[in-house]
Amino acid sequence: VYLAIVFTPFVVKAEIINNSPYILWVKPETGDDIIHIEPNNFFSNKHDGFTFECNNQWFVYKTIDNIDAYVEKNCDVKFSTRKNWLYFILQKIFGGLIIVPPDASWQPLFDKRIDFTTLKNLPIYKKEADG
Repeated sequence: VYLAIVFTPFVVKAEIINNSPYILWVKPETGDDIIHIEPNNFFSNKHDGFTFECNNQWFVYKTIDNIDAYVEKNCDVKFSTRKNWLYFILQKIFGGLIIVPPDASWQPLFDKRIDFTTLKNLPIYKKEADG
């Protein structure tokens, strides 16, 4: 907690870079809107986390301040920081893969998993996917 208080005034924009062939959904640090990021694109602003579907599995990641996230073509997720290396350690402790919403503000991001899974099961989506 002490480290978070010490580093909080030095928050800068961070990025989520989508190098994957999948759409990512981002939870910005402020506001209620969930933002989508197309493949081979990025989001450059403060963020709390993101989700994406890869090979019919859903992943939700929490990010702390000053952490950049990279989603690679094979769905690997990597984190880095342009600030003090302690942010990377804090990401290892307080961020990463999560399976339940930490609080109610995360529910819209988790709902994207449900929305997309439902959409994929609709006959029209299957028809377009089949060709």
